[in-house]
Amino acid sequence: MKKVLISGIYGQDGSYLAEKFFYNNFEVFGIPNRINSKNAIKNRKILNNKKIIIKIKKINLTDETILYKNLRIINPDVIIHLAAVQSSSQDKSTNDFITLNFNYISTLNLINFIKDNPKIKFINASSCLIYDNIKTFPQNENTKKDTLSAYGLSKKLSHELVVFMRKKYKLKFSNVILYNHESVRRPENFLSIKVINDLIQIKNKKKQKLILGNLNSYKDWLDARDTTEAIYLLALSKHNDDFIISSGNKKTVYDFVKVVANILKIKDVKKLIKINKNIIKSNKTKAVLVGNSNKIKKKLNWRPKISFEKMIKDIIDAKINEV
Repeated sequence: MKKVLISGIYGQDGSYLAEKFFYNNFEVFGIPNRINSKNAIKNRKILNNKKIIIKIKKINLTDETILYKNLRIINPDVIIHLAAVQSSSQDKSTNDFITLNFNYISTLNLINFIKDNPKIKFINASSCLIYDNIKTFPQNENTKKDTLSAYGLSKKLSHELVVFMRKKYKLKFSNVILYNHESVRRPENFLSIKVINDLIQIKNKKKQKLILGNLNSYKDWLDARDTTEAIYLLALSKHNDDFIISSGNKKTVYDFVKVVANILKIKDVKKLIKINKNIIKSNKTKAVLVGNSNKIKKKLNWRPKISFEKMIKDIIDAKINEV
């Protein structure tokens, strides 16, 4: 039986990938990130209810001695590196230094181990925020990288390290450049979940206003189940390269709001929105982040299957059932 190790196992993507690999006869090992967070607890419960068997390793990815000891014991065929931290003005436990240190060092440690164990296929989760300070759109894998955020910089450095090591040592390394992808397994602080939760509360007369920043900000939204399907196909393939995973469709924040309101049968939703200028000021992303995913479509015959509207409806249905 082949073995897969997933860092960030209880995150949105990690939990979907754990299911996918388990149902396809892989032995699944997981390194959780923020194991006691509300979202990790929720996703762990989902996996337990589905009877997904995961062998959990509570390892600090920045501690190379402990990490390497466990990796030698596990002896994985595939490592998918999803675990990351992101600076947030709302989360005082993280800052730019912590973001840069954890995201880069965790990637470096995994890569150094694999360099001496070249049979392992390694997939690193990169981010569209490596392009958050450019004017070019849509972006493709050859687009120049430039960023103004610590998270984007940490992902850019990790991304380039993966490319460097792949070229120098002929390793089985890939980057997946992920654009916005949503599901009910997203943490509550993400825009998509906030909009849905707040509009459900407004519908139930428990809230009066939906507070947002720039309604005209563009996003490239994809369902997380489609995103993780692409990562899974890459893990099984012989390809070792960099791939954008995106819908390629440009939607505004207000487009998202309108679909949610329509599903919930809320009329005149614009009258319920209050613009917070501080949110607009704090958003350093100036780029139109829309990805061209033709490369992965051609190489892996991958196509998104879930529409923008169905993605949103599925989250709403799940949230209503949670209540």
